[in-house]
Amino acid sequence: MRESGLDELARPQHIPLLLPAQGEVHTALTTEAASYGLNEALLQMIVETTGGQYNPPDGAAFFRQSLPTNPVHELWPWLLFIGACFYLLTILFQRLNY
Repeated sequence: MRESGLDELARPQHIPLLLPAQGEVHTALTTEAASYGLNEALLQMIVETTGGQYNPPDGAAFFRQSLPTNPVHELWPWLLFIGACFYLLTILFQRLNY
């Protein structure tokens, strides 16, 4: 493959390709990969540490208390104001040849 144009490179590009291994690949199964099911002892330990619930009944709410009505603070007006100030500063510096 050759390049052409104003920005052509003098030497050819070498693009590395990821090829699969040749032959058979054998990987040993780890105990984690061979296990099946839940680690209930670990889940119970996490529940005790965090104060959550393990296997809650169907229809149980995820949050025990309601979230605040307006937790979002709008940042875009402040960011727009800061951006406009920087824009005006650049115009000022260009006018002053600084």
